[in-house]
Amino acid sequence: MAKPMTTFTKIFIAVVGMLLLAIPWTGAAGEWQDKGCTSSQGYGYFLIHGGWPDENEGCEDEPDGPVFTDEYGEW
Repeated sequence: MAKPMTTFTKIFIAVVGMLLLAIPWTGAAGEWQDKGCTSSQGYGYFLIHGGWPDENEGCEDEPDGPVFTDEYGEW
């Protein structure tokens, strides 16, 4: 009969799982930053838009800060 998991094992698995999710999330946020968005916008757009930016997605400078555009690089 298998032993039940200890609390340490459960916490360890949770931490490793969170790290495995954080790596691609950080990478995608960096891709958004490369397209003119702030880092906080990059993390948000990863969740809102479902991942990495498309070729035509990014941010353009406005007086109040970078704003999302789906016409990035077309001007």
